[in-house]
Amino acid sequence: MITLYVMRHAHAASGGGLADRDRPLDETGRDEARIVGGYLRTAGIDYVLVSTALRTRQTVAGLNLTGSLNRAAEPAGSVDRAVVVEPEERFYTEGAETYLEKIRALPDDARTALVCGHNPSVAAVARRLSDPQTSNPQALRLIETYYPTATCCHFEAEGTWGDLTRARLVEVLKPVMTRL
Repeated sequence: MITLYVMRHAHAASGGGLADRDRPLDETGRDEARIVGGYLRTAGIDYVLVSTALRTRQTVAGLNLTGSLNRAAEPAGSVDRAVVVEPEERFYTEGAETYLEKIRALPDDARTALVCGHNPSVAAVARRLSDPQTSNPQALRLIETYYPTATCCHFEAEGTWGDLTRARLVEVLKPVMTRL
């Protein structure tokens, strides 16, 4: 089984003269990342695809998934482990197809992955992946029309990344709500 989390970046500061891709998280965004990170720290995420925009990189850092982001792999038996983080420039400029292409190209040894990017692409990816037959109906309703900052969808699927077309939407994590 493979597990995928599809997350929109946390809340960013308004422009303030900065280029859009250089906008940092504001205080709300830092809080959102910390809250969602509390849910995700036990998920066993071993691979992260992230847009190169500052706010997405800060979101992933704020999740504090294992405390080992960008470090060499820990010795066998260690409680902590390395998480591979792959920045993807095209997540900032391109749409859902690019996200899906990168997800389907994840390495086979990655069993649990996180994708952190931008709307409308992340919402489109979540909606396209959601299998209406097996997904949590309440979770499906939550992402039908609105995908606010720091929303994170939890998917599970049988097979490999390369075969991924549909998955079971298990739950939607939002920093202002409990799990559904």
